[in-house]
Amino acid sequence: FYKLCIQIPMFRTIALLVAFTLSLVESNDQDLPLCYASTQSPLEYVPLDMEFNPSLDSKLSKVDVEKMAPYWNLSCPWEWSKFSCIHQDQLTKSILAYEFSSNLNAKGCRLSEFDAEALLKLLGDRTLLFVGDSSSRQMFTSMLCMIESHPSVKVVEDNIKWSNNINCGKYTNCIESGQHSGFVEGNVKFSLNETPNDVLDVRFEYKDDGASLPHVLKEHADLKIHHSIVVANIGSHIPLNKRLYETKYFAAYTEQKK
Repeated sequence: FYKLCIQIPMFRTIALLVAFTLSLVESNDQDLPLCYASTQSPLEYVPLDMEFNPSLDSKLSKVDVEKMAPYWNLSCPWEWSKFSCIHQDQLTKSILAYEFSSNLNAKGCRLSEFDAEALLKLLGDRTLLFVGDSSSRQMFTSMLCMIESHPSVKVVEDNIKWSNNINCGKYTNCIESGQHSGFVEGNVKFSLNETPNDVLDVRFEYKDDGASLPHVLKEHADLKIHHSIVVANIGSHIPLNKRLYETKYFAAYTEQKK
């Protein structure tokens, strides 16, 4: 489901997020429990063992993947040109990324296939805030692209602040400014055609030194306790002890506001 030309570990993180968010969506496979469907604390980490056997000798062609992928070669309005495999003329990586995302399974529990319409129905008029480093931004971008690709979804507002001079470095076919270049913050609002008043606000703010609770509350004062969803820094640039501290800090604040 994610076609960005980026580090493989990001797919695992997105899979966990989607599994937790869609734990109420029905699945045809009833033999295994839904991943993250327990009544335990949502802040408690649940190990998820992913299965994937990549093959560099894929029988899929460029035409096959182009037809099946939800977005491809900057068809998504928020893709970065330097992170699109096919836009960078890396066909093998493009097909491998598609195969990875299409054959991602969990051991001991089941993952619901991503459904943007079900996601918007489930979340309603909430705010979904991603705040953190470049990996968090990749998750944010993937979420936008997956939601926008559904025919029942309407883009209500697009407030992404594109760069005027992105550093292309060694990347080929790189767009340096404007759409598909790069961004550090912004938000996009979505609704379903059948329920235009229920608007999901998906936001991103870049903060590579960790997303502290005071910062989030100050910069996003309109977040609603037990209603809004915050996906904080996954920790590429901060030590584990600080991540654990911030997680407990968020949890304690939420409990205090009950």
